[in-house]
Amino acid sequence: MNHRSNEAIFQPAERRFSRKRRILLWAAGVAPGFEDELERHDYEIGLQITYDENVKGAVSHWQFHTGNVQGAGSAPKQKPVALSRSFFETYHRCISRLQFSPMLHTPICQAPGAIRADNVDDWMQLHVSTANAVLDNANPDEIWFHTPPHVGIDNVLAEVARGRDIPVIICTSLPVFGKFDYHFQGEIQIPRLADGWAKTEFDDFSPDLFYMANVISGQLREPAPSWLSLVRSRSLAHLVDAVYRGALKRDWALPMAVMDAIFERDRSLALWRYSRRRRLRKNRRRLKTARIDELRAPFVYFSLHYEPEAIVSSVPYPFCNQVNAMEALLAIAPSDWIVAVKENPKQRLMFRDDAFFERIKANPRLVWLSPETESSEAVRNARATASLAGTAGYESLLAGRPCIYFGNAWYRHLPGAFAYDPGLDLQAICQQRIDKQAVSECVNQFFSTRPDGMMHPRNRNLAPADVDLNEVARQTARSMTRISRHGIEHR
Repeated sequence: MNHRSNEAIFQPAERRFSRKRRILLWAAGVAPGFEDELERHDYEIGLQITYDENVKGAVSHWQFHTGNVQGAGSAPKQKPVALSRSFFETYHRCISRLQFSPMLHTPICQAPGAIRADNVDDWMQLHVSTANAVLDNANPDEIWFHTPPHVGIDNVLAEVARGRDIPVIICTSLPVFGKFDYHFQGEIQIPRLADGWAKTEFDDFSPDLFYMANVISGQLREPAPSWLSLVRSRSLAHLVDAVYRGALKRDWALPMAVMDAIFERDRSLALWRYSRRRRLRKNRRRLKTARIDELRAPFVYFSLHYEPEAIVSSVPYPFCNQVNAMEALLAIAPSDWIVAVKENPKQRLMFRDDAFFERIKANPRLVWLSPETESSEAVRNARATASLAGTAGYESLLAGRPCIYFGNAWYRHLPGAFAYDPGLDLQAICQQRIDKQAVSECVNQFFSTRPDGMMHPRNRNLAPADVDLNEVARQTARSMTRISRHGIEHR
């Protein structure tokens, strides 16, 4: 694979603001180069909302969640924002994945939520009050999210900002280093800024699935952390945080039960995890699975996402529920076709309770693939591949077969990728064969029209060894100010 990314040569003249444009930034962290470059372009970070309680001048996720913000609980200075039923459903779904570590109170977004269903509305109203207080205090000109809102509290901030007519730019990571995507919340009239970004040249682009690197034969293998180094170099709170996160990530039942029982706020989770783990194992033992060579009917391969995950949480209802997506797929498929379903090897307890398995079991046209089935084998033998927005869809295009997506798939503009629609002629779609060269050309065209930089620190895993991350941060700031000014000009 050859990838070349050059500095964008298009540098438009900038109109100076009468004062610095104030940004409320929802991000995991801010590199020094990012903030310095913003200042050079007449922008400033008025407030950052981030993971860590110890970032000076910032509001942590924990403070936002608990309403520990000046003015929270009082009447907003502006007219209250009307919240729709659909937003309440989005909030309910997303807040269910937000938990906090016991002592550092850093967010954990792949765990049972800290909020139970009977109190969801009260928590949402508290978070709405907090969002109003944050906006009253910070008085931002616009808000930037480093990733689509997906954990409840960020959904609330985005929705309240929409109701108060504060521009919001939502960024999305891409599976290549040095590029990201974006959109203006609710402002479809603003054309995409496609020119002036660095060109990319991939001979044969294949995503680096670094987050799946330790998945071997359906089992998640993680290197053990160096507990001794944590003891030597960090406080007790950091050690507890690392042990808690490590046990949760590896699904270590006994350490999780002990730690949940110790900390009162999480005590109810101990029994919940124990009960859910037993049911999950029982349901998996009862699964009737099939190998690819045992399937006798034409099939569409459906690759399940790990849940909870930002990609899934940000998909509108009903397709944020993956069984709903499977059933919708069957509705447009010929009556003698089936959908072959493969579980994500990283999947744990959440979103896999009895009802999930019963719904699939009740439909004879939904067939579980055996855990040993390779995704590439399923893609090669399927008539098409379907996913909310997973990489399996792109793998299908590379294999010369179409894909159907339900969410915001990065490959949605490529030939052979079809957004789900109840009027799709699935059989006709599956008769197409995709030109791999055309896919490759469109991949380069797509990435070359996307901004340069890295909004989410997770993408550092894709960085070449010799890259200057501070320069990447400065480039990201330049890209964001260009996008912001473009929005101002067309708003």
